[in-house]
Amino acid sequence: MVHMHLLPLLGGMMQYHQRRHDFRCLGWFVCLYVGHAVFLLVARGSVPATPKHARYTCSAIHFLVLVCVICSTGEEKDDYVARRDFLMQCQVILAIVFPDRTVLCLFAPLFLATCVGTTALVCGYDACGIWFWEQQLFHILLTCLIVPMVTEYIHRERIEAYIQAQNADLLVSAFRRMLKGVCDGDLLLDGQARICGDSSCLQRLLGTQDELTGKRFSDLIDEHQRFDDFLAESAKKNANHHGTPRCCRVALNGAEREVPVDVFHVELPKRLGTSADCHLLALIEDADARLRAEASQNLHADPAQNPLAHGPGPGLALSASESQSSCSSESYEMFEELSQLTLLLDCSTEMIDIKEAHARFARITDEAHMKLGMPTLKRLIRPSDWPAVQAQLSHLAHRGTTHKGTARSQTLPPMMLRVPGEQKRYVHAKGASVKAAYSGFRPQGVPAYLQLTLNKFHKRQVMAGVHEDPLEYLAANDLSYPGDVQRQDMCKREKLLKDGWNSPSKSPSRSPCPQIA
Repeated sequence: MVHMHLLPLLGGMMQYHQRRHDFRCLGWFVCLYVGHAVFLLVARGSVPATPKHARYTCSAIHFLVLVCVICSTGEEKDDYVARRDFLMQCQVILAIVFPDRTVLCLFAPLFLATCVGTTALVCGYDACGIWFWEQQLFHILLTCLIVPMVTEYIHRERIEAYIQAQNADLLVSAFRRMLKGVCDGDLLLDGQARICGDSSCLQRLLGTQDELTGKRFSDLIDEHQRFDDFLAESAKKNANHHGTPRCCRVALNGAEREVPVDVFHVELPKRLGTSADCHLLALIEDADARLRAEASQNLHADPAQNPLAHGPGPGLALSASESQSSCSSESYEMFEELSQLTLLLDCSTEMIDIKEAHARFARITDEAHMKLGMPTLKRLIRPSDWPAVQAQLSHLAHRGTTHKGTARSQTLPPMMLRVPGEQKRYVHAKGASVKAAYSGFRPQGVPAYLQLTLNKFHKRQVMAGVHEDPLEYLAANDLSYPGDVQRQDMCKREKLLKDGWNSPSKSPSRSPCPQIA
């Protein structure tokens, strides 16, 4: 509108330069200039684009048109008719740009009265014939009824179509997000079966970093014609949009191997606007083929990185498969309620050694069961050691409520720790110490926390054939629990009794003690 208004503005400027003393020509030029300024302000955004400001702006332009019609009375008959018809066309354009019936119906009678008066003044009453009235009536119907109704209907249909297209695209995108939860990936193909949009799922399946957007999906498989026929047949069978999607097994050419996948196809209907003539594919990888590929990669892996490739170490009597299965099940039982695991890593080594590990557990239930649940010290040590260890730790915890002092460490006898996943396999910790986690008095009802530290493992190897009687082990190694005098006497008496049963010529026999590998 700004550029279209330049032509009559230049014409009015030239006419005013020729007729400087004509005030009606000056009024025509001023109205054109003010109208151009209004259009320029609206185009630059200086006037806020609100219905209220738009109504005021269009009312001002309609008023300028009326003033221009009045200022045209100083022209000759032919020039006046040309200006009047030009201003009537401008009013039609205004009705198309802003089809507000209130403003149009308000200015329609004013414009009719102005045209009738100026026509009779310039051309005489004979010019106001039947064709003049038919022209004015048609102009009123066109600007006040036909143009607003048609324009409003077109705008409503266009807005509704835009909203439907947006809803359809949102529905397709939501459906694709849902597919990510039930399949390994989804693809959107255009009418030429080329990949459009995101192709990260296909890159993950193929094990490649190459950009696949824009490539034909059939180029990734060997059977091109079979896949094209599948798309064509699936489009015909699912034309009613009520049938189940068709499926086809294809082998994709991956970076290292062929990836067998099941492809489900749905053709997107044309009424979805921008998604017309597109194909939606859901990809599901064959799980058995993936497991076989992973197993073959593990078999051909570097022996230095596979701890089972060198054979079982000293004291490992179980087979690799049995040990792996039992350790896996035990790990699930031990760490079922693990809430946090903090590891101190040494990144200067090739395999990134774990220097320290701190695990945090949260109990879910207080039911007394040993199969699953919270890890406990009772199932970590030997069953025969549990009564003595429990008594010692309970005594230390009870002292926290009756004595005041610092959290000093106290030494405990060596302990046998069960290997996770193994029922009769232990590691031997020669150094054991315990201390209170907090110093001072412990109020009633507050849990007693003790910090148990185990070290000095015998070559950190697993022990086999561990005897389950702690008394024999303690007697054989002259070990005892601090402060337990009765247990020390019992160990000495049993040792003397065994020596008495043996003959003097033979060396005294001892019960088997743990063999440390």
